[in-house]
Amino acid sequence: MGAATTAETFDAKQRKQATKDLNDPSSIGLPVRRDCVPGLRRETMFIAYPSTTGRSVRMSSAPDERPRTVTSTVIASTLSTEYIHEEVTDTDRKNPYSPADQSIVCLDRRVFNAVKSSVAESKKLPDGTKRQFELLAAYKFSSRICVLTDLLYERFWTPEDAPVETIDFWCEAFDVENSKAGWFELMELAISPIESRAGYLKKFYQDRLKAEAYLLGSAWFRSNVGCYRQLNFLGGLDNVLTHLDPILRERSVLTGATTRIEAAPDQQSFIVDGPLKTKVDRSLLIVADENMGPKMNRAKVREIWLDADRKSRLRLDDEIVQKVISTPAMRRDQIGGYAVEAPVFIGKASATRWARPGNIKNSDGEPVSKISRKVPIHIELAAAIDR
Repeated sequence: MGAATTAETFDAKQRKQATKDLNDPSSIGLPVRRDCVPGLRRETMFIAYPSTTGRSVRMSSAPDERPRTVTSTVIASTLSTEYIHEEVTDTDRKNPYSPADQSIVCLDRRVFNAVKSSVAESKKLPDGTKRQFELLAAYKFSSRICVLTDLLYERFWTPEDAPVETIDFWCEAFDVENSKAGWFELMELAISPIESRAGYLKKFYQDRLKAEAYLLGSAWFRSNVGCYRQLNFLGGLDNVLTHLDPILRERSVLTGATTRIEAAPDQQSFIVDGPLKTKVDRSLLIVADENMGPKMNRAKVREIWLDADRKSRLRLDDEIVQKVISTPAMRRDQIGGYAVEAPVFIGKASATRWARPGNIKNSDGEPVSKISRKVPIHIELAAAIDR
């Protein structure tokens, strides 16, 4: 049985349980699919929903708060970042909107598309804000603008063919009112604060916040290289957060994306339990059981072989082998650890110089927003002759 078939069997079992729970009058809720979705809570969380007339989108940050319209200013402030607003001195490139530590959580895709249309048609919003929104529209785990039904679908197992795109389904599944009060209850289920994340994953969630801010900066300054770099970094982080999630990693073990490992008797290598998807010279992230807290190690694979018992064995960088093997959770009589292939950009959530022009200074130490290069006169002449 292949890894894909095994994962499909696992999914079918979970969806069957979700169907059973949904049809059981004494049961409320659905089976939890993953401990946390990659989306993060910010200081203020607005839920955006249709107005009673359906002609506009309203939002509230609490069930009893008076609703207000989702305006261009709200969207621009949500997408603005500190360094674009404060560090860039060139008024032509500076974002006029002050950043706000807030998120807009759209009730469903219909509301999100309404907001997306209003952004595209707005004559007030800067082009930079429109580029920022366009990028985040394709990224479902943004901490600044996201869709509640999408996050709930990521967090919980659902029956096959369930209408997961409608908020009605989720309100019924968790027995909450289809009103602002019920929607805020669902948001609490979907998005948890960073403090509640597993200790060894907190750094990755913090890196996501930095990378998302730099992505928005790159979009504002039209840096395609910066956007590409941060999107790759975010994608890599989300894979790690998925494959090492305390609940979802059991599924990842079946596909081989995550590998269970334990210290071998020789205390120099690791025994691999299950499928292994890596190669020599690839980097792995090694974590012990969640009881290890924030400890994590990164190492290159130096050797892979089959031992006498036909079990896969790994040999890693010498300098960290003893450090990893010496952790209590790695001992063979305990739970063991997990390994996942590390993406290229792990640990490199930094801005490119094009993403932060406020940091570029001329010979007098003054910030500049445009870089020019002096071209030798003979090259200029050659170019002129060619023309």
